[in-house]
Amino acid sequence: MSIPDQPLEQAVGAAMIAAEGVPGGWTTLTLDVTAAGDLIESGFEAGMPDGGTVDLEPPDDANHAARALRKAMYAPGVGTWWNATFTVDADSKVVRATYDYDNPPLGGMVDDDDPGAGGDADDALMLKDHRLFPRDEARLPAWHPARAGGVSSRGSVDGADRRP
Repeated sequence: MSIPDQPLEQAVGAAMIAAEGVPGGWTTLTLDVTAAGDLIESGFEAGMPDGGTVDLEPPDDANHAARALRKAMYAPGVGTWWNATFTVDADSKVVRATYDYDNPPLGGMVDDDDPGAGGDADDALMLKDHRLFPRDEARLPAWHPARAGGVSSRGSVDGADRRP
């Protein structure tokens, strides 16, 4: 996969540290980001010395930097990540990040047969993401609707059910 853009990765961390509401005494800050197409969602928390966590409002600046980082990390034919976790340690202020290129964003793919079981990523969103950040077929996970010539799990590119 591609090498992270260090200034953008650092911008994510700086926005996390500067975020409103970060409690004093935090030990770690963690931002979980999930993205596809032009959609980005995140969760943000502070780890505390007692081992507990405090949920916080994700900082807009961190989301903007993560969106720019996702775009910067795109590699032709390889794609870019769908999920990332950024962690800042209070002592070092070093940003560590992990990037997930394989699992669906937004908690998983929508399951039309059991709407409560799946996530929020639908075929249309994933196909839009594929147009923005195309991957070679060999780099597409089995769950991706662009596999096998763009036919979705429901039988067509546009998501309409054309099964007999």
